[in-house]
Amino acid sequence: MPFIIDEFVFKMPGIESPAPLLGTIGEKPAERQFVNYDANKSLGKSRHLSAATKLLSSTATKLLGHKSFQQAIESAPTRVGIFIAENNVNLKDDFDFDLCAKTHGPDHVSPLQAPNTLANVVGSHFARISSIEGPNSTVSAGQHGVYHALDMAELGLQCGAIDTAIVGAVNVTSCYHKILQHDQREVCVAARLSRAHGDAAVTLYPPLMRTLPDIDEEKVARLIALQARKHLKHSDVDMVWIANGLSQLDPDRFTTVLTTKKTSHCVVSGKHLFGNEGHCDPLILTCLAHEMFMEETTDWSRLGKAMFGPAPERTGTIAIISCDEHNQLSVLIMVKA
Repeated sequence: MPFIIDEFVFKMPGIESPAPLLGTIGEKPAERQFVNYDANKSLGKSRHLSAATKLLSSTATKLLGHKSFQQAIESAPTRVGIFIAENNVNLKDDFDFDLCAKTHGPDHVSPLQAPNTLANVVGSHFARISSIEGPNSTVSAGQHGVYHALDMAELGLQCGAIDTAIVGAVNVTSCYHKILQHDQREVCVAARLSRAHGDAAVTLYPPLMRTLPDIDEEKVARLIALQARKHLKHSDVDMVWIANGLSQLDPDRFTTVLTTKKTSHCVVSGKHLFGNEGHCDPLILTCLAHEMFMEETTDWSRLGKAMFGPAPERTGTIAIISCDEHNQLSVLIMVKA
């Protein structure tokens, strides 16, 4: 079942929606961390919330701005689902919790610290803040977490359990992340999804997820062709975008393989757009492709050095691929009407 992005929002240090996403992700601001995760104080008093919860909630709250959507939540709060991908975002809270318990004893740990160490904290806190009562979950699955969250959202929409899904990804860092050499740019992106209708400008199909013993250009090309035939009735796409986790693929060689197999002629490397790879990249790339598809005329040359091979003559289909450290590969197909 295809689905659509009704709206998406994002926030990075120094810039946030409604700025164009393409002009943002190529920039490398001096600040890689936020000074204030809720500068506009949209959450009110939030001293007990973790940094990740503040960043996700203050960003995703913008999705609630449309009066019609707010009315839908008020009339049927159980028909909206929340699915968030995060990756060790509460590391600082975990260390603070353990250090306090070890140094002063468990009786001295603040009762407000415990919620910040729970796996489902980001999704459940946002559900409370937004008065959404449908299913909510926070997925921590490394670089592949976004597509697990997206798959869960699609299943809820397909079976009719929900009418709308909010899918998000959040990344925050701390001194502990820097010690572990995970000092990536802090970022949050969230999208509101629903089932596709007949006049949808851009549709997305559920991601194909496969675990392979090893990854190479030939195997990835075959999976792209498989997913294209399933949803598009032909084995080729106009562009292939690499989200993350596929550093073993050489973009030039991959482009050659795709061209030889007549699967595609153009590859876009997320790593060349973002710099360091992060688990938020698949959702950022999906939203970026949606943003560019929604333009009346798309100038793919703006992707610059991230684009390998010739710009496509037609711009109707994109395959976004992602992989994690366990060689779990996903392929997401996007189609422009």
